[in-house]
Amino acid sequence: DQFLPQNLKRGSKEHAVFLFMLCFWMRGGVESDTAALFLKQMYEGSPATFRPESYLYDESSQSPESKATRNESLIREVTQVLTTYMLGQKVEENAPGWVYNMRKLARFWEGDPRCLMNDAPAFDVLTGRIIGKTRGKNGVFINEDSPSGFMFFREKMTAMIAYFLMDTGLVPMFY
Repeated sequence: DQFLPQNLKRGSKEHAVFLFMLCFWMRGGVESDTAALFLKQMYEGSPATFRPESYLYDESSQSPESKATRNESLIREVTQVLTTYMLGQKVEENAPGWVYNMRKLARFWEGDPRCLMNDAPAFDVLTGRIIGKTRGKNGVFINEDSPSGFMFFREKMTAMIAYFLMDTGLVPMFY
């Protein structure tokens, strides 16, 4: 509880998103408690950054160029927020990953990481949903039209999000 934001409603979709994005930071190179503390402060000061729906664009009316412009704008905004809350380490990777993962959650999983586990999947099924190729040449996002594959997630983080969601009662225990 010491690492959860004061303005975060426990047991909510927002709680699940916060934990999911906390796992995003657990790929190495950063102290876990430090990342958790800074993410807590970030959520308290900028909760809108944790709303997956805010990363969507109107797919029917935007050209590829305007989608690219929207991506660039969102990445700049997230870069600023991450830097403000002392999460600027590898920001050139983490800001695009944040945007990509939030958009994927919103497009395919109702903006809610609990939906990844609605059917109590076997661990190999869950890893197939969460881990996947997400970047092509020159860092361009790929696989955006598939529900599977979140940027930078690996097996360790997949196990971590499953554990966090089960331990907090956000999804039923199934492992």
